[in-house]
Amino acid sequence: MQRVLLVSLLFASAAFAQAMLTYPGRTPGKVAAGRDLRKGCALGDSLTYGHAQVDSPWPEQLTTATHYEWVNAGQNGDTTTGMLGRYLNQVSGEDCTVVTLLGGTNDASAGVDPAITCANLTAIADGVLAAHQELVVLTVPPRRNSGGYGPELQGRLDATNACVRSYALAHPSARFVDLNTSLADPEDPAALNPIWDWGDHLHPNQAGDDEIRRQVLLVL
Repeated sequence: MQRVLLVSLLFASAAFAQAMLTYPGRTPGKVAAGRDLRKGCALGDSLTYGHAQVDSPWPEQLTTATHYEWVNAGQNGDTTTGMLGRYLNQVSGEDCTVVTLLGGTNDASAGVDPAITCANLTAIADGVLAAHQELVVLTVPPRRNSGGYGPELQGRLDATNACVRSYALAHPSARFVDLNTSLADPEDPAALNPIWDWGDHLHPNQAGDDEIRRQVLLVL
Protein backbone atom coordinates (compact mmCIF):
# COMPACT_ATOMS: atom_id res chain seq x y z
CA MET A 1 0.00 0.00 0.00
CA GLN A 2 1.40 3.41 -0.92
CA ARG A 3 0.61 6.91 0.12
CA VAL A 4 1.29 9.82 -2.17
CA LEU A 5 2.57 13.05 -0.67
CA LEU A 6 2.79 16.35 -2.50
CA VAL A 7 6.10 17.90 -1.43
CA SER A 8 7.15 21.43 -2.32
CA LEU A 9 10.82 21.60 -3.21
CA LEU A 10 12.84 24.81 -3.33
CA PHE A 11 15.99 25.03 -5.42
CA ALA A 12 18.93 27.43 -5.22
CA SER A 13 17.79 29.17 -8.42
CA ALA A 14 15.12 30.82 -6.22
CA ALA A 15 12.39 29.13 -8.23
CA PHE A 16 9.90 26.89 -6.49
CA ALA A 17 9.29 23.49 -8.04
CA GLN A 18 6.75 20.88 -7.03
CA ALA A 19 7.05 17.13 -7.37
CA MET A 20 4.64 14.35 -6.48
CA LEU A 21 6.59 11.92 -4.33
CA THR A 22 5.52 8.44 -3.29
CA TYR A 23 6.43 7.19 0.16
CA PRO A 24 6.11 3.51 1.00
CA GLY A 25 3.64 2.73 3.76
CA ARG A 26 5.18 2.03 7.14
CA THR A 27 4.00 -0.03 10.07
CA PRO A 28 4.59 1.61 13.45
CA GLY A 29 6.86 -0.22 15.86
CA LYS A 30 5.31 -2.95 17.97
CA VAL A 31 6.45 -5.04 20.92
CA ALA A 32 6.08 -8.79 20.51
CA ALA A 33 7.19 -11.38 23.05
CA GLY A 34 9.14 -8.70 24.91
CA ARG A 35 11.15 -7.69 21.82
CA ASP A 36 10.97 -4.12 20.54
CA LEU A 37 10.47 -4.25 16.78
CA ARG A 38 11.24 -0.60 16.18
CA LYS A 39 14.16 0.47 13.99
CA GLY A 40 15.79 3.88 14.14
CA CYS A 41 17.41 5.88 11.35
CA ALA A 42 19.49 8.98 12.16
CA LEU A 43 19.59 11.30 9.13
CA GLY A 44 22.10 14.12 9.11
CA ASP A 45 25.61 15.34 8.36
CA SER A 46 28.87 14.99 10.31
CA LEU A 47 27.08 16.05 13.51
CA THR A 48 25.27 12.72 13.17
CA TYR A 49 27.85 10.56 11.43
CA GLY A 50 30.66 11.42 13.84
CA HIS A 51 34.32 12.15 13.12
CA ALA A 52 37.81 10.98 14.01
CA GLN A 53 37.64 12.41 17.53
CA VAL A 54 34.49 10.42 18.39
CA ASP A 55 34.80 6.69 18.99
CA SER A 56 31.09 6.09 19.53
CA PRO A 57 28.74 8.41 17.57
CA TRP A 58 25.40 9.05 19.26
CA PRO A 59 23.28 7.03 16.76
CA GLU A 60 25.39 3.95 17.46
CA GLN A 61 25.01 4.51 21.19
CA LEU A 62 21.23 4.47 20.72
CA THR A 63 21.35 0.86 19.54
CA THR A 64 22.64 -0.15 22.96
CA ALA A 65 20.50 2.31 24.91
CA THR A 66 17.17 1.48 23.21
CA HIS A 67 17.75 -2.25 22.54
CA TYR A 68 16.72 -1.89 18.90
CA GLU A 69 18.72 -1.28 15.74
CA TRP A 70 19.77 2.22 14.70
CA VAL A 71 21.12 3.04 11.22
CA ASN A 72 23.60 5.92 11.16
CA ALA A 73 22.50 7.77 8.01
CA GLY A 74 24.73 10.76 8.64
CA GLN A 75 27.09 11.86 5.87
CA ASN A 76 30.02 14.20 6.37
CA GLY A 77 29.59 17.52 4.58
CA ASP A 78 26.03 16.83 3.50
CA THR A 79 23.56 19.63 2.91
CA THR A 80 19.81 19.42 3.43
CA THR A 81 19.39 19.06 -0.34
CA GLY A 82 21.57 15.97 -0.22
CA MET A 83 19.75 14.73 2.85
CA LEU A 84 16.39 15.06 1.10
CA GLY A 85 17.68 12.98 -1.80
CA ARG A 86 19.11 10.37 0.56
CA TYR A 87 15.86 10.21 2.51
CA LEU A 88 13.91 9.49 -0.66
CA ASN A 89 16.44 7.09 -2.18
CA GLN A 90 18.00 5.42 0.85
CA VAL A 91 16.53 6.08 4.27
CA SER A 92 12.88 5.62 3.27
CA GLY A 93 13.82 2.12 2.10
CA GLU A 94 15.29 1.13 5.47
CA ASP A 95 11.86 0.38 6.98
CA CYS A 96 12.62 2.74 9.83
CA THR A 97 9.97 3.30 12.46
CA VAL A 98 11.85 6.20 14.09
CA VAL A 99 13.74 8.92 12.17
CA THR A 100 15.89 11.65 13.71
CA LEU A 101 16.54 14.73 11.57
CA LEU A 102 19.51 17.03 12.19
CA GLY A 103 20.71 19.23 9.36
CA GLY A 104 21.49 22.73 8.20
CA THR A 105 24.94 23.62 9.48
CA ASN A 106 26.57 22.90 6.10
CA ASP A 107 23.87 24.90 4.33
CA ALA A 108 24.78 27.82 6.58
CA SER A 109 28.48 27.40 5.75
CA ALA A 110 27.73 27.30 2.02
CA GLY A 111 25.55 30.42 2.09
CA VAL A 112 22.36 28.55 1.17
CA ASP A 113 19.21 30.64 1.52
CA PRO A 114 17.57 29.56 4.81
CA ALA A 115 14.24 29.33 2.96
CA ILE A 116 15.70 26.51 0.89
CA THR A 117 17.11 24.81 3.99
CA CYS A 118 13.74 25.09 5.70
CA ALA A 119 11.89 23.72 2.67
CA ASN A 120 14.22 20.71 2.49
CA LEU A 121 13.91 19.92 6.20
CA THR A 122 10.14 20.36 6.00
CA ALA A 123 9.90 18.02 3.01
CA ILE A 124 11.83 15.31 4.87
CA ALA A 125 9.83 15.77 8.07
CA ASP A 126 6.52 15.73 6.19
CA GLY A 127 7.58 12.52 4.45
CA VAL A 128 8.44 10.87 7.76
CA LEU A 129 5.08 11.77 9.31
CA ALA A 130 3.15 10.81 6.17
CA ALA A 131 4.82 7.39 6.33
CA HIS A 132 3.61 7.01 9.95
CA GLN A 133 7.17 6.97 11.24
CA GLU A 134 8.10 8.53 14.57
CA LEU A 135 9.91 11.83 14.00
CA VAL A 136 12.53 13.55 16.15
CA VAL A 137 13.66 16.97 14.91
CA LEU A 138 16.81 18.58 16.31
CA THR A 139 18.09 22.13 16.14
CA VAL A 140 21.65 22.78 14.94
CA PRO A 141 24.18 23.27 17.77
CA PRO A 142 25.84 26.69 18.18
CA ARG A 143 29.16 27.28 16.43
CA ARG A 144 30.65 30.72 17.16
CA ASN A 145 34.39 30.87 16.29
CA SER A 146 34.14 27.87 13.92
CA GLY A 147 35.56 28.08 10.41
CA GLY A 148 33.83 30.73 8.31
CA TYR A 149 31.79 32.01 11.25
CA GLY A 150 30.37 35.52 11.06
CA PRO A 151 27.12 37.49 11.43
CA GLU A 152 25.67 36.24 8.15
CA LEU A 153 26.35 32.60 8.99
CA GLN A 154 24.83 33.11 12.44
CA GLY A 155 21.77 34.62 10.81
CA ARG A 156 21.34 31.56 8.60
CA LEU A 157 21.71 29.27 11.63
CA ASP A 158 19.13 31.29 13.56
CA ALA A 159 16.66 31.08 10.66
CA THR A 160 17.19 27.33 10.29
CA ASN A 161 16.65 26.70 13.98
CA ALA A 162 13.56 28.91 13.97
CA CYS A 163 12.20 26.74 11.16
CA VAL A 164 12.82 23.55 13.17
CA ARG A 165 11.20 25.00 16.29
CA SER A 166 8.18 26.20 14.32
CA TYR A 167 7.76 22.79 12.71
CA ALA A 168 7.81 21.06 16.08
CA LEU A 169 5.23 23.49 17.46
CA ALA A 170 2.96 22.98 14.45
CA HIS A 171 3.23 19.17 14.55
CA PRO A 172 2.52 17.82 18.05
CA SER A 173 3.42 14.28 16.98
CA ALA A 174 6.99 15.38 16.21
CA ARG A 175 9.43 15.11 19.10
CA PHE A 176 11.80 18.02 19.60
CA VAL A 177 15.41 18.21 20.83
CA ASP A 178 16.90 21.70 21.16
CA LEU A 179 20.64 21.10 20.75
CA ASN A 180 21.15 24.79 20.05
CA THR A 181 20.26 25.44 23.67
CA SER A 182 21.41 22.29 25.45
CA LEU A 183 24.92 22.24 23.91
CA ALA A 184 25.50 26.00 24.25
CA ASP A 185 28.16 27.66 26.36
CA PRO A 186 26.32 29.16 29.38
CA GLU A 187 28.57 32.23 29.08
CA ASP A 188 28.05 32.58 25.32
CA PRO A 189 24.88 30.95 23.92
CA ALA A 190 26.12 31.36 20.33
CA ALA A 191 29.12 29.10 21.07
CA LEU A 192 29.45 25.39 21.69
CA ASN A 193 30.03 24.58 25.36
CA PRO A 194 33.81 24.01 25.78
CA ILE A 195 33.23 20.79 27.70
CA TRP A 196 31.58 19.32 24.58
CA ASP A 197 33.81 20.94 21.93
CA TRP A 198 36.51 18.72 20.41
CA GLY A 199 38.43 21.81 19.28
CA ASP A 200 36.96 23.20 16.05
CA HIS A 201 34.03 24.94 17.82
CA LEU A 202 31.63 23.06 15.54
CA HIS A 203 31.79 19.32 16.22
CA PRO A 204 31.11 17.74 19.61
CA ASN A 205 33.71 15.58 21.30
CA GLN A 206 32.81 12.17 22.72
CA ALA A 207 31.21 13.76 25.78
CA GLY A 208 29.17 15.95 23.45
CA ASP A 209 27.95 12.97 21.46
CA ASP A 210 27.09 11.27 24.74
CA GLU A 211 24.99 14.31 25.63
CA ILE A 212 23.18 14.26 22.27
CA ARG A 213 22.34 10.59 22.86
CA ARG A 214 21.01 11.50 26.30
CA GLN A 215 18.88 14.31 24.90
CA VAL A 216 17.40 12.10 22.17
CA LEU A 217 16.65 9.32 24.64
CA LEU A 218 14.55 11.76 26.68
CA VAL A 219 12.02 12.04 23.84
CA LEU A 220 11.97 8.45 22.56
